[in-house]
Amino acid sequence: MSESPYDWYTVAFDLLSIVTLLAWLGAMEILFAVSETFQVIIAMDGGIWIPAVLTVSGSFLLYRKRKIDDKKRLELAFIAEIKELSNLAKLPSRLRDLEKPPTKDRIPPDAVPSAESLPTIVYENNVGNISRLDDELAEEIVGFYSLLMRHKATISMIQEEDPRDAGTHTLPMSDHKDFFDDVGDLRRKRRKLLNELEKRQ
Repeated sequence: MSESPYDWYTVAFDLLSIVTLLAWLGAMEILFAVSETFQVIIAMDGGIWIPAVLTVSGSFLLYRKRKIDDKKRLELAFIAEIKELSNLAKLPSRLRDLEKPPTKDRIPPDAVPSAESLPTIVYENNVGNISRLDDELAEEIVGFYSLLMRHKATISMIQEEDPRDAGTHTLPMSDHKDFFDDVGDLRRKRRKLLNELEKRQ
């Protein structure tokens, strides 16, 4: 798994900052060589300043690496979950094959996949972590899952309805139509998001 160019640029900038800091300390030592006080500070405890700077720098780089690794793990988790949503790719054609679209009749339960086959657990468990991702990617994820979860609830209600029993028709006809109209958008958003996530690996 390779790092994205953005991550490499960030690490390179961090390393440049550390080298610059060390160079600055060396320059200060030369400039203030006449100052006994400064020489005492630099030489304190057998030259503790350079090891201290290196320790702090190493800790900072480790922190940066952990953040990058956390972001990659989150992206991989979303890839795995979105791949499991393959039923969304089949939905538009399944609904187009209905004898009567929902403008005239309700969507029958056997035309939709089970709500359980559309997992959203990664998204639900990581709503607070999405800000770790790049802004554009985070926006796409939220947009896709918001639409998916809205219609996942619609699917659950469709499955509870009995087409032969009007008494079970608790889902408004307008929601049937909205779902019918949005399945193509759901398929496109899923494909685009999956492509974007896989490009970053």
